[in-house]
Amino acid sequence: MNSRQSSLNGSAKDVLYACENAVKLSPYDGDFRDNRGLAKTLTGDFKGKIEDFQAFVEWTNDDKMKSQNN
Repeated sequence: MNSRQSSLNGSAKDVLYACENAVKLSPYDGDFRDNRGLAKTLTGDFKGKIEDFQAFVEWTNDDKMKSQNN
């Protein structure tokens, strides 16, 4: 199970640490920022979620994904 699925299945607090490490290792990987943004949303870090989702939207060329994160 990946971090997105784990977050959606109620384990956002548990996967947030892994998401933080993934972003530290690859800070410009939008997928990692998107997953961390979801975990932050579900743990109440709304300021952090906005920063991560904004970075993802700037990173991706997928208009459908952009609209889901705006």
